[in-house]
Amino acid sequence: MKKIALALTALSLLTAAPAMAQTVKDKRTCIRAVEDAKGAREDAAIAAKTMAEADDLIRIAEHLCTQGNFVYADTLLQLARGMLANE
Repeated sequence: MKKIALALTALSLLTAAPAMAQTVKDKRTCIRAVEDAKGAREDAAIAAKTMAEADDLIRIAEHLCTQGNFVYADTLLQLARGMLANE
């Protein structure tokens, strides 16, 4: 339940932000975006707690892909990629 609350909070924050270009528009690209986020996880140098939160966002996004909620999946994946990004 706590993880769902985290995802909903993230969605509300991102939808309040200026509109970002949506890259996920169908199931195939959605699943590919999930796999890309999982790949970025391997190279990330972040704390374990942040990694767990990013994993949860990716898992929820993957579920949203299977339901056809591409807009929300894309939003969560953008947040997860931001958390996993190296400078």
